[in-house]
Amino acid sequence: MNTTVLINYLMYSGCLYFLYLTGFKKLSFFLFNRIYLLSVPLLAISIAWLGSQVSSPLSDDFFLAEITLTNFISTTSAENSISWLKLIYWSGFTLMVVPLFVNSIKIYLLLAQAVKKKFGSVTYYFVNKAPGPFSFFNKIVIPDMNYTKQELELVLIHENVHKTKGHSWDNMLYYAVNSFAWFNPFTHLLAYELKQLHELEADQITIAKTSTEVYASLLLSNIFGREVNIPVSPFFNSSLIKKRITMLYKKQQSSKLKLIYLLIIPVLLVLSLHSCEKKQDNHTNREDQLKNFAEVEQPPLFDNCNKNISSEEQRECFQEGLISYIANNFEYPEMAKQHGISGKMYVKFIIDEEGKIIEPVILRGLSYKNKLEENAVKQAEKYALELIAGLPQLSPATYKGKKVAISFVVPINMKLQ
Repeated sequence: MNTTVLINYLMYSGCLYFLYLTGFKKLSFFLFNRIYLLSVPLLAISIAWLGSQVSSPLSDDFFLAEITLTNFISTTSAENSISWLKLIYWSGFTLMVVPLFVNSIKIYLLLAQAVKKKFGSVTYYFVNKAPGPFSFFNKIVIPDMNYTKQELELVLIHENVHKTKGHSWDNMLYYAVNSFAWFNPFTHLLAYELKQLHELEADQITIAKTSTEVYASLLLSNIFGREVNIPVSPFFNSSLIKKRITMLYKKQQSSKLKLIYLLIIPVLLVLSLHSCEKKQDNHTNREDQLKNFAEVEQPPLFDNCNKNISSEEQRECFQEGLISYIANNFEYPEMAKQHGISGKMYVKFIIDEEGKIIEPVILRGLSYKNKLEENAVKQAEKYALELIAGLPQLSPATYKGKKVAISFVVPINMKLQ
């Protein structure tokens, strides 16, 4: 995913979460809040993606992975950077998904031991070893807790709300979102808010069958309200009892307060304008024609890169080819070796519409302490520019079917060993 889109997605998720906390959370219009919470991930990613399609991020220098070069063997600290990033991402994904499958198996094992019963019109499953009453999709599980008839009725009404309202599907939706976007703290927070909302919605319907005092007493005695052990978000697991009892005693709010939800419109408008905002035009004519590496349909390609593979794989092939070329052709400059010159320099270059390397320049060079070191640094920097300029001609990048130029910055870290 484009880095800009990813950053905007995180930022917009945070903005929409803050809007919920400050504008909607204290309202008792649970259906409106539920729809909002379920919509936030889609709204955030859609607005972020829309901006990448509408705006034209010109002249954004794409920073390639750092290349470390030594006076003995040329190595690349970034050679496996893409693989490491993928490993980290899929490790996080696995840590989110594994508990879901493990706990789902536990539930099905509980249900295998359950005795199917009926109370009025509600069917439930009686399980001795259940940790507490819960609903799991179309199943209501009740443990052996010596309920009175009134208590059992209230518990079943409460859990039946979860069942009929499809709250398990909400939780699974957020679990999927948090599995793929586990790095986004705001979706974890939103999932926690949705879990709270489910309980408040069930309480609101259940309390119509009894008095507030009796129902609050049942909550305090922990007779029900515990949820199935499938974490919507494993980062949060606190009690909701205090919040639920507070809402029980809250007066019915005026329907006019629903107008507050109109705040969503200007907020979404502002986020959309930010996403689609174009950068200020303060570059040269050549720079204005440059495209972003992440936006092009096909990146520049070395001869050994397959044009029929995916765009992401082509980007990886390009970066691997660049790393391989520099590592295989680098020789530590003699003067730099003699004077102990090492450090990191940033080389900017352009691959033009014909696939040629043009305008290599040092954005930030090596440091030095005296005239001799200065001359050694100049030699090293000149050598780096010649090395980049000597790249073979590539197949040019394409954007909307046209050949385009792209600028890059490659950090080269010279290390003496």
